[in-house]
Amino acid sequence: DAIWTDPPWGPGLLKWFYTHNKNRQERIDWEEFLMVFAQVCAEYCPAGPIYIAMGKDHVDILATHMEEAGIYERNRYEVYYQSSGGPRPCVIWAGSGSRTVEFPLGIPEEIVYGSGKNPPLDRVVKWCLQNHPDLESVLDTCCGKGQTAKVALSLGLTFYGCELNPDRAAVTAKLIEKKLRS
Repeated sequence: DAIWTDPPWGPGLLKWFYTHNKNRQERIDWEEFLMVFAQVCAEYCPAGPIYIAMGKDHVDILATHMEEAGIYERNRYEVYYQSSGGPRPCVIWAGSGSRTVEFPLGIPEEIVYGSGKNPPLDRVVKWCLQNHPDLESVLDTCCGKGQTAKVALSLGLTFYGCELNPDRAAVTAKLIEKKLRS
């Protein structure tokens, strides 16, 4: 039904992911990664809402590859991402292969900024997904440690995810297992 994902934000982070992924030896360049990423989004979610968290420096090239894959930009939302180095500006790119999918005009300030401190991105994920009440499932193509899984399950959605790094995938699997038990 929908995709929410937070892929590597640039060539440096893509290299970091490959360095920390114990089971993956091949390397691909940034342009190739974005091209394949866009094709996967188009294949698995051709007509639903797609939200992608991306660093500001690389969102334009992401938009180009998404359009080449038949997914058209509908909006961009500026938010802040909590990282170990402090808050980082980020863009939530929103698009769909269908022109009928409606996207909100903007994210409320209380979601973006919280109460004087930058929020975890999961509040933004939740807000975006809740704007599509007919959703039944969400896919995260770079699910990392399960942030989208946690939000999707809390909203009663079916979650699908994939992650190249087996350590990060194990964290997501444990999170899902714990959520399903509660």
